[in-house]
Amino acid sequence: MKKKPYLLIICVIIGLFYVSCPSNVDEPIDLANLRHFTVSIPTAEEEAEQIIISLRWVQNFVRQGIIHPPSSYRFPNTPLFYEAMNKIQAGGTLTIAEENQIREHFINDVFNAQNYQRYFNILARTIQRTDRRIDSLRRFESAWNFHIPSKYHVFITLWGIGSYVDPEAGMITMFSAHITSPNLLYIIDHEIIHIGLYEPIIRRFNIPHWTNERITDLFQIKHFGPIGRSLQQEPEYPIDIIFEQPDVLDYLPQRVEEFLRNHR
Repeated sequence: MKKKPYLLIICVIIGLFYVSCPSNVDEPIDLANLRHFTVSIPTAEEEAEQIIISLRWVQNFVRQGIIHPPSSYRFPNTPLFYEAMNKIQAGGTLTIAEENQIREHFINDVFNAQNYQRYFNILARTIQRTDRRIDSLRRFESAWNFHIPSKYHVFITLWGIGSYVDPEAGMITMFSAHITSPNLLYIIDHEIIHIGLYEPIIRRFNIPHWTNERITDLFQIKHFGPIGRSLQQEPEYPIDIIFEQPDVLDYLPQRVEEFLRNHR
């Protein structure tokens, strides 16, 4: 499961950390009929690599002065990870040798595939619903190259900094705290839209992170409906105005380009 860190889009999901689990989460699920998705429990090596990616993101946050409380991260509670986080939060950078030590420690001493099964079952049930929603996005694929990969590859992680996507690979990494949210369907939709918008809009126009999140939210509301939280309590963005147009989604790249031309 190779990821390109510079392509990863971190999705900050507000107010979604409430546990809501169906009573039959241990029953096996048949995903053979999925048209658009694969869902996987990572190998120890894949999860170890995901942890290293997350630790590098934390390093970048610290360098940029972006403050996240330690409670927003989730890493194994072992002395080695404790030392690594202390070094990072003090402004240090993990060496290659330290990263390799973390990988080996996680693979040999921490990883347990059984810990992922419950999350897999919850996620798979929702993915079955999401799979039926993808075709509704085809019109944007035809109109302006909204990206729909041949398959969305969804992986589960118990560790790190949240859910995120690799748009070029069509890869979605789902954080366990998001999987147990009652808003899981909306979170998956959110990630799918991130993948769809990345090439034709976000990268093309060099859209900054929080505006990217706002465009994704407003697209999601316009197309799918309520997203499980209200935007009324959040700050307004100048880009909001283009979503007042009834046909904005059918011409979204043009509308974004016109907005940027008039506001720069």
